[in-house]
Amino acid sequence: MNGQRFSQRSIGVVLALVFLVGCASPTLAPASPSTFPTSPPTFTLPATPGQPMQPAGLFKLIQAVQVTPVGDLPQGAFVKIGYVPGRGRIVVTFNSKDQRCGNGYAYREYTEEMQDTGNASLFYCDMFTDTGALFTGDDFYLATQSNLAGVIGWQLTEFSALTWIPSASFFQPMAVGEDPGDPMLALVNRQLVVSAAFFHDTSTRNPFIGDSTFIDFFTTDLQFISKRVLSDTPHINLNSMITVDDVINLVTGTALIGDLIVMQYDSNWNYLGTKILKKNSGTPEGVAFDGKRFYISYLDEPCTNFPCYNNVRLAAFDSSWNLLEDIAVTSSTPPAGSWTGSPARPSLTLWNGRLYVCYDDTNGDPSQIPQAYVKVYELTPNP
Repeated sequence: MNGQRFSQRSIGVVLALVFLVGCASPTLAPASPSTFPTSPPTFTLPATPGQPMQPAGLFKLIQAVQVTPVGDLPQGAFVKIGYVPGRGRIVVTFNSKDQRCGNGYAYREYTEEMQDTGNASLFYCDMFTDTGALFTGDDFYLATQSNLAGVIGWQLTEFSALTWIPSASFFQPMAVGEDPGDPMLALVNRQLVVSAAFFHDTSTRNPFIGDSTFIDFFTTDLQFISKRVLSDTPHINLNSMITVDDVINLVTGTALIGDLIVMQYDSNWNYLGTKILKKNSGTPEGVAFDGKRFYISYLDEPCTNFPCYNNVRLAAFDSSWNLLEDIAVTSSTPPAGSWTGSPARPSLTLWNGRLYVCYDDTNGDPSQIPQAYVKVYELTPNP
């Protein structure tokens, strides 16, 4: 996931590049990671993971929008989407570049009906590779994989999503075993959590095989609190988190090409158990809950070896994580002789009875730069 070139590749090949780095700001000594105790799993695995429990019909596609290119922003990758209540707008953010500052991070604003408001701009300039982002109310958090005088880490920045002016910033260096690639952001227990892959044995580190993840905890104004290593079952990052009824749901994959799972924790991060959600699937970078159902955007993984051509899918689960419906968001096929250039990094937001699913894609041509896309689904019947 080389943000400097924004070349679209299979996720497996891209993860091998996670140590390409750029510029950042002042450093802070890392804390030592600690693995917390485990408890006996409480989940019962379904007999046939991934089989819907009721007839389909929850999702109705009502709109498909190509977000980039726009203005002087030629491309879009590492896409995130959110509703900003202070403006009453849907906002899409993405890695891009312009003549003013080169590589950076940008936004484009829409109405709820995905009508362009004319507001689009690069609001953050830096030389970086992977990024992670999170909308929460009128705030927006950005994590960029960065380098300060040879120190690899994350540059974290909080912005107002009303003005795109930064309000807080923090540089977090990596400790031994921590991989800065693909930082994932979430809000848990009123704390900002930033997670990525952790490898217990760095001498045999394999980014394609599930090991563990580590989490850095921050206040919402980016004051560092603590960190944990989650090693209760083999898994990777490229995940999403959501808390429902004081249970933290970490949705992830067993490996880069593996199975979609949910790992559950109580509010004190005591491990409760793991459940397989769907075989041959992964990278669920978007999750939402409407009071009755969980919704996940993820990639199918139809092969067992790299490189692998994937497509974006959208699934609904009941409150016990039984699959209700699973549909294709993209259905492209690889060009002859190629398995790269597939859709990647799907995420989503839920607003007003609609799911807005975003992703980047080169439409099967790995020689092209990625572009950002959004598909809007109405939930029928509306929950």
